[in-house]
Amino acid sequence: MAGIKETEQFLGAVNEVVLLLIELFKDGVQLNDFVQMYLRITNDPKFKGKLQEAYEDYEQIPAELKDLDASEIVALTSMQINYLPKILQLLKD
Repeated sequence: MAGIKETEQFLGAVNEVVLLLIELFKDGVQLNDFVQMYLRITNDPKFKGKLQEAYEDYEQIPAELKDLDASEIVALTSMQINYLPKILQLLKD
């Protein structure tokens, strides 16, 4: 089994980008939003690290997805479910 490390990293990064986009664009799209996104990507080491981890091994994701077992599917689903409250809260604010 290939494991799901790279898939988890990719999903985590996608979710973090989604949260950032909701946060920046919830009041409409403004030029400053793009500046803030750039600054976050370039100056926030944690955010930048998540994006870099997801990018580095993305080629391995298809192999991981072909080899998923039930526990890995549950783990990935749980990961997505954990992001829902954050996404909903940002949309509500």
